[in-house]
Amino acid sequence: MRRRKSISTLLCASVLATIAALPQTSALAQGFPAHKLTLIVPFPAGGQHYLDTGEEWPHGAFESCQTADAILLGAVGLPNANLPNGDLAGIGVLFGLRFGLDLYANIRPTKLYPNVRHKVHDGFKQVWDPGKVDFVIIRENTEGLYTPTRGYLDRGGTKELAIDSRVITRKGAERVIRFAFELAKTRAGAPGDGGGERAGLSRLRYTM
Repeated sequence: MRRRKSISTLLCASVLATIAALPQTSALAQGFPAHKLTLIVPFPAGGQHYLDTGEEWPHGAFESCQTADAILLGAVGLPNANLPNGDLAGIGVLFGLRFGLDLYANIRPTKLYPNVRHKVHDGFKQVWDPGKVDFVIIRENTEGLYTPTRGYLDRGGTKELAIDSRVITRKGAERVIRFAFELAKTRAGAPGDGGGERAGLSRLRYTM
């Protein structure tokens, strides 16, 4: 018997109220039908939660995310909420999930739907043909400048030099490249490519 689905939600205080409406939304209904949900567990997190409690997210939130079928993460930053070391309060939530669950592939689908106007400049309008805007960006999510290999040269109370290293390993590069190629094989490619596996691969671009 297939186990029922569960969702952990980590949301800033301003959007916690949306949780009650989630099972009725069309996007959720497609992937997580309300009658198959075990529960939706909200956790306050981010900058406002830090200002209110002194913690970026509650105890047990990460453990809940470890066992969930999906995680909905809201915006975590707040302009006036900073940790003692100067980091943005809430960044520990983002990096805690990213490194703790090894979420190495950042998947960013970009698709333009008919009758949905988009804003390029001077208001919302239909600028591009929806049938020609459908692509996915894959970005490595746990290496590069995200690795904690940085520091400062501080003499006499003055920070004279900042160093930040971009770390790329063979393991990290290989698995995200493989992930991107496997995804490209499932897509039809750009309209001018004629479709098919070779078309999808021909449009694959990789950068780090």
